[in-house]
Amino acid sequence: MDVVDDARPTKRPRAAAAAPPARSRSWSDLPVEIAGEILARVPSFADRARFSSACRQWRLAAAELHGGLPPPLPWLVSCYKGAFDSLPYGDRHYLALDSPACLACDGGYLLKNPISKAAMELPGSLSGPPATAEMKICKLVVMSRDLVAAIVSTSGGGRAVALCRPGTSRSWSAHHPPGGADHQLGDLRDIAVHGGKLYALHGHGNLCSYDLTKVSSRRPLPPNKLPEEHDVGHHLVPSATGGELLLVRQLYSRFLGRHFNVFVADVGSARWSEAAASSLRDQLIFVGTGCSRALAASHYGGVGAMRGNRVFYTDDVEAYSSTHSYLVYDMIMRSNGPVFPTYYDDYLHEATRRYRYEDKRYRSWFFPSSV
Repeated sequence: MDVVDDARPTKRPRAAAAAPPARSRSWSDLPVEIAGEILARVPSFADRARFSSACRQWRLAAAELHGGLPPPLPWLVSCYKGAFDSLPYGDRHYLALDSPACLACDGGYLLKNPISKAAMELPGSLSGPPATAEMKICKLVVMSRDLVAAIVSTSGGGRAVALCRPGTSRSWSAHHPPGGADHQLGDLRDIAVHGGKLYALHGHGNLCSYDLTKVSSRRPLPPNKLPEEHDVGHHLVPSATGGELLLVRQLYSRFLGRHFNVFVADVGSARWSEAAASSLRDQLIFVGTGCSRALAASHYGGVGAMRGNRVFYTDDVEAYSSTHSYLVYDMIMRSNGPVFPTYYDDYLHEATRRYRYEDKRYRSWFFPSSV
């Protein structure tokens, strides 16, 4: 007898519909505000450039944030062969630059940005008698595309403040303190732009201001109130906030060695006052023959040597076995030291000696704009 199993087959539950795969987010989708947080913490110009070159979206984000980022740390033009040492870690970069950034050509000068390749033609002579028309540019300050100031030396050995308007001026126009006060003020040492005016530093602390809207000189302010010591150099530097004009005085003595004093110009009371250490705690001051500038240390988070109350300068470092030709002076500790760790490798030390003598004339700070 056959047994019939009349049990009905049970229904199998339907498999749940598979959820659509989650869309993986790409790094290129990085929000602009996050990109800004990252770039604000990247002090190196080269690293910012690498960030911008990663993809189109990051490049657009960097361009959108251009005006809101702290400026990148400077590079040091270390020799005429286009070598640049960058802060804060000392990476060396080579750019297509066969000579200094300000080139003499066809009887005039060409000011060239080594990164953007933008160039500005400048006159090669001073207005006036032919005997005084020959000149040499010692320092340039670009106020705008339409106005450039310079310290020039003439064939007679004197130095003067000169102004020109690129593209329209055929020669530089020299400007002297009113009343022929050059000899009373002392040698012209430095120039800087502050508060819409051009200031020229003479002697041991004499300032002469120039109104750039009228291109006329004003009476010297403040008067000479600094003691005459054995100084190595004077540098006019607008503060990091732009609210003060600083005088960084580089001194040398047998017991203290090379050291710095910083003064603040009080134009209202016509005097210099020595800056307190507390007022410089957020200042990174870079001084050099070609360019001087102050940056806010708080923008860089104390990376490496980037802490406040410090002066970075470009002098001979023969006593240090460092592969980089500039030092930092700590205003609190009153001590000098190399910016980067000291290297003892013989090959590097030999290369350092070659660079040291090769590029001595061309050392200058270069402040690239934000990427």
